[in-house]
Amino acid sequence: MLGEMSEGERDSLLATLELNAVTGSTLTDLDALRRDLKKAATAGIYVTEGENVSEVMALAAPTRVAGEVYGIAVAGPIERMQRNRDAIETALKATCASIGGDFG
Repeated sequence: MLGEMSEGERDSLLATLELNAVTGSTLTDLDALRRDLKKAATAGIYVTEGENVSEVMALAAPTRVAGEVYGIAVAGPIERMQRNRDAIETALKATCASIGGDFG
């Protein structure tokens, strides 16, 4: 959801947060997080690899319904997610594109 906010909204929210490590892979540097979000927004896919739960990877993509942003994520064991990443990413983007729209 952070990646789909305007830069101003995102910076305002990030200024209020403490970036505490949950695992050894958690991003705790604000500039690193900003770079990660920018890269993900450009790619249209957001990735977390062990940042919230060790050995768990998730891929997420945004979609809009009635003008609001929603996210759909697929998570699983890192090894399996990495092995199938391309297929999961393709299916996730297609799913988000198919349900996105202004239904309001």
